[in-house]
Formats: sequence, structure tokens, C-alpha cells
Amino acid sequence: MSRILLVTNQRKEVEPLQSALGRENFTVNVTEMSAKSVLEQAVKKIPDLAVFHFQTFPDAKGASAHRVLKEEKELRDIPVLFLIPKEKTAQIDFGEGVDDFVPVPYEVPELLARLRFLLWKHRRISGEDVIRHGKLIIDLEKYEVSLNGTTLTLTFKEYELLKFMASQPEKVFTRDAILNKVWGYDYYGGTRTVDVHIRRLRSKLESGPRAHPYLETVRGVGYKFVP
Repeated sequence: MSRILLVTNQRKEVEPLQSALGRENFTVNVTEMSAKSVLEQAVKKIPDLAVFHFQTFPDAKGASAHRVLKEEKELRDIPVLFLIPKEKTAQIDFGEGVDDFVPVPYEVPELLARLRFLLWKHRRISGEDVIRHGKLIIDLEKYEVSLNGTTLTLTFKEYELLKFMASQPEKVFTRDAILNKVWGYDYYGGTRTVDVHIRRLRSKLESGPRAHPYLETVRGVGYKFVP
């Protein structure tokens, strides 16, 4: 599930887009067009993509809100898409870090396709060998997991379990499905093995009073990864 930061001062106008994104399993965080609001929201929950909806363009306030992402080390790689009036598209300066734009008015299906392509393109450029959920980073090439900048010490099976779950966020897996995917069909251990490894992973991922609960129990079914 990808996280979208939708920046606008016209919330009513973007409600259809927000609803459409929700139906497509995007997590949408809407904030006002100001540098302070954008920075606060982006740092709180690092988005996979930022969409800036301009009613007028160029907009000095909007420009400062956009630039604040590029000024922060942790946020500067977030792809940015502009929604701007059709007659103003020629004024976009791609040197300012804008990755794509869609003229307003727009068709929601076309915009969704552009968002998906931009996310895919960004992941290809930044490396397919990395699974990133905010400050949790799984480096598939190095077999390393880091959280909040600290490398975690995981066993091989703990790493494989986390990689499997994190690669399909919000999808619920039964214990049998996890056992088969991570341990293999020829493994003779019981599903209790899954519970033990989930518990160990939680102790490493979710320590501290403000820790995020990455691995959620779905009562009567199994587990899912919550980004």
C-alpha cells in the first residue's frame, strides 16, 4: 500500500480524487498548501509520493511548500506530481524537482495511471533491491534490515519472514501460507513455528513506547504487515 501526501487548499475539489485513491488501496494524507504543514506531515509519515494541487500557478506559497521537501535529506527523493490549470503547464520548471504533472481538469483514471507509473519509475531508479516502509528499510541485496537508521540483528528465517510480509503489505496470510512460503512445502514443523518467529520479530521491530505495530494478528486467520 503506497502512501500519498495530497497538498491542497481546496479540499472539496480533491475529494473525488481522495475517494478514488482510497478505493485503489492508497493511503491518502491531505494537508494544506504551506511549507510548515507539508514538512510536519511528511516527517510524521514519510509519503511514497507527493501531489500538489494548484488552483492558480505559479503560486509562491505552493512553491515554498514544494521546495521544503527538497531541502530535507530524508524527503528529497520523494517523487512530486503537480496538478495545475491546463493553460499554465508551459510554466513548469522541472529543474525545481517536479517529476510529472497532470493538467486540471483531469480524468481520475488517467491520473491514477500516472501516479502508478511515477511510483513504479521511482522504485526502479532507487533500486528494486530495497523494500521501504517509512523508516523501515529491507535491503534485499545485502540481506540487511534497518529501522530508524539502526541495523537490526535478525536470523535468516526472521529476515525471510519479514521480507515476505513486507513485500505484500495489508494482505492477510494464514499460518499455513506463511509456513509454506517461508519454510517450504517440505518443512515438517507445525504452524507454531510461525507464531514464535512473529513474536521474535515483534520484539525487535516494535520495542519502545512509540513503536509502530508492523505485524498485526488477524484473529482466527493469521497475520498481516501494516506499513
